[in-house]
Amino acid sequence: MNTEPLVSVIIPTYNRPEYLRYALNSVISQTYKNIEIIVSDDAGNPDNYFVVSSFADSRIKYYRNESNLGIAANNISALTKTNGKYIADLNDDDFWEKDFLGILVPYLENNSDTVVAFSDHYIMNDQNEIDLEATESNSKLWKRDKLTKGIYMPFYDIAIVHRSIPIVMSALIRKSAINWDNFPLEVGCVYDLWINYLACCSGGAAYYYPERLTRYRVHSNSESSQGRLRVNKGMIFCYESFLQDNKLSSLVPELKKALAYAYRNAGSAKLKKKKTIEARRFFLQAIKMRVTIDSLFLLLLTLIPYSLSNKVYFIVFFMRKVKTRIYLTQ
Repeated sequence: MNTEPLVSVIIPTYNRPEYLRYALNSVISQTYKNIEIIVSDDAGNPDNYFVVSSFADSRIKYYRNESNLGIAANNISALTKTNGKYIADLNDDDFWEKDFLGILVPYLENNSDTVVAFSDHYIMNDQNEIDLEATESNSKLWKRDKLTKGIYMPFYDIAIVHRSIPIVMSALIRKSAINWDNFPLEVGCVYDLWINYLACCSGGAAYYYPERLTRYRVHSNSESSQGRLRVNKGMIFCYESFLQDNKLSSLVPELKKALAYAYRNAGSAKLKKKKTIEARRFFLQAIKMRVTIDSLFLLLLTLIPYSLSNKVYFIVFFMRKVKTRIYLTQ
């Protein structure tokens, strides 16, 4: 009888069967074996089922939604089916190194006050090739290059300000420490940010293991390459919610900065679609949170004809790129 704690691995999926095959294989190949794998198919094509059934592994449980629920609801659906002491969420287009669970599970087992254990990760392309330059840039972007191995408590700043914890695909979560009922659908495709919020609000600690134990795939069909408006609407909902939480009062300036950035990006997406009035509303909200030259400039573009504003935007964008290039070569 296996005395190791059960780990529930959820893999929400839609229409990426070939990537799903790699993700599943990386979970099945883990050195840590006491796992259940819950594949939640969001009403995708039949190929998803054929991929899952081809593994013939009793630890895999396949569920298919009758209709497309969307990213957040599909994740919630998968979470409700978990039985493990710990939960790991893996994107269907990413995968783990074989010792991912083997390294992180023992730490959580030996430290009952730790809510989440996480690692750094690689960036890879659609051919499973690691991009080392992009990997280093990604670690710096999310400030993991500044983190040292060990405990962070409290960890509000690294979870929801710097967003250093890749909670989906590179983290292991203590299931009992989080209020999973507090999972609004409005978070949409940034459900990972909301899980980070739930984790840091638990009062427990986070543990960082600085080696790269997983691989994040960047490709043309990834959510990170599509749906910028959806992403920023989810960000707006999250950061507006965070600002209402008294526990986060010390982080208000940083949260307002993040919210302003999300408003500005949402406005830019609307402006691209020639929806000037809607874009203007987003830019005004951005300026209300934090006045920046960029937001003021974008607001100005909504006050002139689109044909002219489009030309002005690209001229300024080009000049800023040239200026940056000159600066970097000095």
